[in-house]
Amino acid sequence: MADVARAAGVSLKTVSRVVNGVPTVDAGRVARVNRAIGDLGYRHNLVAAGLKAGSGTRLIGLITADISDPFFGSVAAAVDAVARSRGFGVLMTGSTESPEAERGLVLDLCARQVRG
Repeated sequence: MADVARAAGVSLKTVSRVVNGVPTVDAGRVARVNRAIGDLGYRHNLVAAGLKAGSGTRLIGLITADISDPFFGSVAAAVDAVARSRGFGVLMTGSTESPEAERGLVLDLCARQVRG
């Protein structure tokens, strides 16, 4: 973000506001920041942003018994649609109906700081 700020001639806080979609940033500054983002190939690190804010990621985890089962595919599609409408992504995995696998998957999702 510091490189983007330097290239755009704005403060780091302005880059942060643009990246996070704060609507009160001057349109000219938004354009300069977006141009610098494109020129530099900057990608916003949502995990790092969540850690800094202390709020975790904007992800939820979904563990199903069998991801190849059409029923669970329908459930996953509905969960994904609702999550996206609220600004979240979904990490989905299958437990193959194994309690040991499920426990490991839950711990893995927790380590990835999913929000739910």
